[in-house]
This record gives sequence, C-alpha cells and structure tokens, in this order.
Amino acid sequence: MMTLWLLLPILGACSAAIHMQERYSWNVLDWSYPDDYSRQQDLLSGALVPENALPVGIERWRNKLFVLFHQIPNSSTREVGNALMTPLKFILSMGSDNHLNSDGPRAFLPLGNAIKIDWLMYKEDLKHARTCHELVYIIPRQEEQGDKDVVIQMVCTTWLQMRKAGFSDASLFSIPATLNYIALDAPYDPSPKLAPYPSWKGNELGNCEYGLNTVYRIKADRCDRLWVLDTGTYGYDNTTTNPCPYALNVYDLNTDQRIRRYVLRAEDIVPSTFIANIAVDVGKDCDDTFAYMSDELGYGLIAYSWEENKSWRFSHSYFMPDPLKGDFNIAGMNFQWGSEGIFGIALSSIGANGYRTLYFSPLASHTEFEVSTQTLRDEKRVSDSYRDFKVVGTRGADSHLTAKVMSEDGVQLFNLIDQNAIGCWNSELSYKPQNIAIVEKDDVGLIFPSDVKIDDDQNVWAISDRMSIFLEAELDYSDINFRIYTAPLRNLIEETVCQPSRASRVYSNNLLQSKNRIASIPSIPYTYYDTRLGSPNLSGSLHATTPLPKATYVSSPFAVNELPKVSSYFTLHKQPSYPYGVPTTTNSNDLNSPTYYQTFSTRQSRPRQPCRTKEITQPFYE
Repeated sequence: MMTLWLLLPILGACSAAIHMQERYSWNVLDWSYPDDYSRQQDLLSGALVPENALPVGIERWRNKLFVLFHQIPNSSTREVGNALMTPLKFILSMGSDNHLNSDGPRAFLPLGNAIKIDWLMYKEDLKHARTCHELVYIIPRQEEQGDKDVVIQMVCTTWLQMRKAGFSDASLFSIPATLNYIALDAPYDPSPKLAPYPSWKGNELGNCEYGLNTVYRIKADRCDRLWVLDTGTYGYDNTTTNPCPYALNVYDLNTDQRIRRYVLRAEDIVPSTFIANIAVDVGKDCDDTFAYMSDELGYGLIAYSWEENKSWRFSHSYFMPDPLKGDFNIAGMNFQWGSEGIFGIALSSIGANGYRTLYFSPLASHTEFEVSTQTLRDEKRVSDSYRDFKVVGTRGADSHLTAKVMSEDGVQLFNLIDQNAIGCWNSELSYKPQNIAIVEKDDVGLIFPSDVKIDDDQNVWAISDRMSIFLEAELDYSDINFRIYTAPLRNLIEETVCQPSRASRVYSNNLLQSKNRIASIPSIPYTYYDTRLGSPNLSGSLHATTPLPKATYVSSPFAVNELPKVSSYFTLHKQPSYPYGVPTTTNSNDLNSPTYYQTFSTRQSRPRQPCRTKEITQPFYE
C-alpha cells in the first residue's frame, strides 16, 4: 500500500506520449481579400493593421475551422492611443448616426486650460479623409480666434498621429473580421489567410444589428447551429469602446445565414460585465436548447432558453476569484489578475436524470465547481439555488486555467496557462492533483493556450496566442506567435490517469453512434433572416415550433466592458521558435470528414515527463 501511495503523485503528473501536431502557425495574421486592390486600400486607410489581431478562440464544424479574433491595438498603437483617448472618444461617440448635429458632444483637449469645443464629424469622411480639415469642422464657443487656430492645429496633429498609429474610423483597432474560418478541405497552407464568416458585411464593426464587434467564444451544436457571443466591445483597458450591447447570434451552418440575434437584457449584466465563455446544452430536440454564459468580471452566470427566447442571471460566491490566487507567472512575466472570476465552463454528457452537469472555475482560482443544468434551466431557481452549486476539488499549484471542454465519456481537457500546457481529468475519479495529467506541454509553442475544443470526430483542437505578451509587452513578429494544434483525443489520454474505463468507453461509443444529428421536428420554418447579409438558401434550414420574433434592441449605457488589466510584469526574454512537421497528405474527397496523415513522433526540443515513447503513423481524423 505504501508503494501505491507513493506512485499516485507520479502518475498524476505523467504526460501523454503522443504529441499534438502543429496544424497551423502564423507570425502575424492576414485575411483573404477578394482582390489585392481591396487589401491595399485597407492597409493605406488603416482599416487593416494585421499586428492588432489577437486570436482567442476556435471551433471545428465539418470542413470549417473557425478562428475568433479580439480587436485590440498592439503595444505600439496603444502607446499613442492612450494619449489620444480624449479626442478619440468623441470620434467614436458618433454611434450609429451618420453625423452629429451642431449641438453634439463637447470635448476637452489637453491644452493646458482645456479649450471647450464642439465636434461636427461625418462618419463616411472619417474613413477616407486625407487631411484633418476634411475630417473635422470645429466651432469654438466663447473663445477668441487665436484659440481657434491653436485648437485646429491640435486636432490636425492628433489626427495625423492617429492615422500613423493605425487608427482610422470606428474600426480603430483595424482588423476586417472578428469571426473567421479556415477551409479544411482546401489545399494545405501552414499559414493560411482567414476568410470572414458569414461574410465581410456580417463582420462590420459598430453595426449593432447586422454586424459583429468582438466575438470572444463560439460553439457549434448538434443541430448545425453556430452560437456566437458578441461582446459588443472592442479595444483593451482604457481604449475599450462599447458601441453595441451584448448579443447572442445564432447561425444556420448549412446556409451560413443568421437565424437569431438575442440582445441580453439590462438585468443580465452589471457595470463590470465581461462575458468570457459560452456552453450550449441541447436536450431532447433542437428546440430544447439552453446556452450558458460566464460573466468573468461581473461574477455571474447567464442562462438563455432557445425555446422561450429568454434569459436570466445567477449569482454565487463561487463565481468570484480566490483572493489568494491572483498572482500569475507566464513565460517569464509576473503579473496580477486578481479580479478574474468565472471563466472556463464545460458541460458533461446527459446523466441518468436527464440533465447535464456544468463544470466551472474562476480564472484567479485553482478550484473546480459544478452545478446541475436542472437548476440552470429553471428561471425560478435564480433566487433559491445557493446549495445547488458544489465544490468539486482543487488542481494544486500553478493551475490557473482559461478554457475547458468535456468529452462524451467524461474526460475534461483544460488549458493550464501557468504551465504552457493542456491538462486532463477523468470525471470518474475525484478531483485532486494526483488525478490531473498533462497531455501536452510546450514552453515555446503553448505560451498562453487560449482555447481548446473536441470536435464530433473526437479530435482535440487547441490554440495558443501569447496573450499576456501581446497585452503588456511586445510580440516579436519575426517569430511564430500564434499556433493551432490538433490530435485524436484517445491518443492524448492513452496510458494516463485520464483514460476512461472500458465501461465508460462502450457507453460513450453507443451514445456517439446514436446521436449523430438530431432530426428536425415538423414545425413552422424560420421566417427571420438577415437579408442584408445576402439572400438565404432555405434548403436544409432549421425549424422552430413558433415563428422567431425580432429581438428588441436593449442597451445598458452603464455596462462598461473591459478586459482584465495586467498591473505589473518583469522584463520578458524572447524565446526562439522551433517549427516542425506538417501533414503530408490531404484527402478531401469527403468534405464532412477530411483526413490528414502525418508521422507522430517525440520532439527533442520539448522536454516532458514521458510515460512511454513510440513512433506511429496515425490519421488525424477517423
């Protein structure tokens, strides 16, 4: 017994023998424009600044790999932008109006005694102006002509600095699309350009009703719907702008049309709200679907019913950060994210009682919590559910995590940002350090793993983005900064403490074979499509039991949405990158299940604690 007790910590720390494979990588991101002229125009106007793109999430559906981008100015842009936020805020305050009337907003420019002025700005001119006089018409009030000349000079100087720094129009953070995809059946490119989804028009920044601002997380469900959470914001820290309300957008993946937009109620959010993640719970049919959204900085959990087209908010002390776990050390940087609450959320498979379990954890915490979806699905339980939330266990030291996901047989994967690693836990076992394993670790390639997903073919996808360096230091764009990895789940967890029991695997296989797609129920087809985004192809569209009402625009002017701020850090020493093999064969005959072959082998440049070593040839998807 003593020997077994001594082996447990070793087993828990042991790594999987099969590495994830680097499928895609980029030094800097770029987009697939319809022609080179369009791209050059965006570069010249400042509408495209590739260095301002930070990939934060992924999702795979059939032959599409979705990649999400947060619109954040890089460190060079922020340095100028921070000094210019007073005039810039008034440029952005145009909202959806084409222009401001002469009684519009007033600004104080940083001119000593701060001359009060009115701005009369035209949105279209803002995109194409070549001089500041084409952009701004200033009418000083109760000021002498000499002061007017000073103000004009100041505005011109500010405008030139803004353009040089990459600021242009309301898309001052300068990427053309926040929601994008890579075609997996296209000829393989290790650094592909991104294609906007569903279209360029559908990603128009500041277009609250028909566009997207910043998509932070998405989820594809078994009904071929893509759930897209738009934060309504763009920027970072004091450059954050909130032109639109939080909205849940749902797309029919068979037609690439948006079929619903739900704006969160004012009661669902608080002044500090930042919704960091989304999980989708499909029940007996496509109508019986709920979405759960984690409010990281507002410390809440929002539930949304597809059938009722209604949302409600839960509050609990378990959503808050652990005051002892706010210190982070990532890639040589030390900083404090002490206010980061509930972040990662993941759903189990349906249990014997007909409900799932939602697992969740705050970012500034090492503890795992859970709650039954039986509670979350019931709006009446909002004020009477405190004891329904349970503590699952703790992971141990250096175990802050961002995203998490759970397989049908109960294996949870999660990103361990302190360790540049991806960990796992088998829910058949108790939640403690001895039962946590590392399935992938790379001190170069996995600096800040931001998202992890398991697709319908039981393949794992993970993305790393060096977010902490991007936000508070400066990326080296001659190095590889962004990577997407993939591997079969069973290979990653084989011979680790996370490998499920045989009974669990048999149950999971039967469940996967029986559930492939939920059949649409005979009912009234959707009538609400965004026709401005293109004519919908109604073949294969989803159905609902009632016609979908158009969502009412509800905005909370008090909801100031911000990303967490890093308050301190050490000097970062740059690390070299080690590129390695890529898939050598592509089989695109079956678009629903593309197959990429590659030799899996241990890389000498990546130290780890091996359980076993072998070299095999294995298809990525089976």
